[in-house]
Amino acid sequence: MYQDGVCRVTPRTFSKCIEFTDISYQLAQADTKTAIFENLCDLYNYLDASIHVQFSFINRKIDPKHQNFEKFGKAWNLFVVLFTVMMAAFSWLSELAVFGKLPDSSNLVSILVCGGIGVLFIILGNFMPQIKQNYTFGCRTPWALNDEHNWQRTQRMGGYTFVVMGIVLLLLAFLGGLLGDIATLIVLLAALLGGSAWIYLYSYLVYVGKMK
Repeated sequence: MYQDGVCRVTPRTFSKCIEFTDISYQLAQADTKTAIFENLCDLYNYLDASIHVQFSFINRKIDPKHQNFEKFGKAWNLFVVLFTVMMAAFSWLSELAVFGKLPDSSNLVSILVCGGIGVLFIILGNFMPQIKQNYTFGCRTPWALNDEHNWQRTQRMGGYTFVVMGIVLLLLAFLGGLLGDIATLIVLLAALLGGSAWIYLYSYLVYVGKMK
């Protein structure tokens, strides 16, 4: 980590997070808008064609319950960092594959992609019970957003479900070659869609009182 806030992820990959407390561009004066736009252009022009860059804009202020983010800041910040690093890694993998830097018979890309998402799911599952009510992050069903108790129960069950889905993804990453493409796709869809449907159903059952 450098003093200017730039984080060196790999020898050729860097990351930096910038937090803005107010971005009321629409209400700003004309000269202020021009200055903001020129500064943004300077940032873009600083990066020449040889630099691979990815911008992720996350605006929490538009969330009606954005004040709750302070209560689970550790989980949110961890997700942002892991998601950014993972997307950067996936981008580099795609470029390496396009330029033929990976062996033709290698399933390294599928292992890293599926395994990386699986690890992310497992980590998120462990932190999910800490997430408070919001409209941006977590298992956001209509019944959970309407009731604090339902939200807590849904996030706890969502945590268990995400861990299970993550384990399934890890197993598919290493055993997918033995199952074949069709079987792997079926298991993958069953795990992801089934897990999501179960979380939604569980939240509804808590709402109607079937889950005590």
